[in-house]
Amino acid sequence: MAKELSPKKYIETQSRKLPIYKCYINKDWKSARMANVFVMRKHINGNLTVGIYLIDLACLGIKDTFFFFNLPEREINERLDLPNIFLQEVEYNLAHNVVFAAHDYALDYDINPHKDFAITKFILEEDDDNIPLIEIPVGGEDGKPLLVLQPGQSTKYKHVYDKLVKNVGKDNFNFVMGEDELYNFDDKDI
Repeated sequence: MAKELSPKKYIETQSRKLPIYKCYINKDWKSARMANVFVMRKHINGNLTVGIYLIDLACLGIKDTFFFFNLPEREINERLDLPNIFLQEVEYNLAHNVVFAAHDYALDYDINPHKDFAITKFILEEDDDNIPLIEIPVGGEDGKPLLVLQPGQSTKYKHVYDKLVKNVGKDNFNFVMGEDELYNFDDKDI
């Protein structure tokens, strides 16, 4: 009797053998510079394994990622509230290019993807020449990295701010944050 693989081991070794089923992205991803990307693969039993990627195209790359493994489509739809009026179904190539454009842009500034991308990257196809390249806009409107922080995030992302200062200099990136946190990025604190 063959030993059953754990969900993580299955994803790392077998998920690319499953056909891509559907992909979704939020409709406003271009203007928001933030994307929620869902890539679904279908098992022979009809269940789905889904990679979910919270993407920051302006600076941080892959902010968060997780997966659902071998679940019925009905359960996936309930958990993700699909179909969702804020999402649109897209071709796999667009989903792939959005994820990897953000990933590569962030790496250019020494900003690593979320730790779970080590697993969820296997739900995506290999990032190679077999996937047609689509130019995805990254950075802020001026092309510089744009670090956008929500209230409560300054401590969590201070290391990113420090990397940007070190790698590109203070005048070569922009940042926006909640007013209550400005003191965390004051010159005397950096």
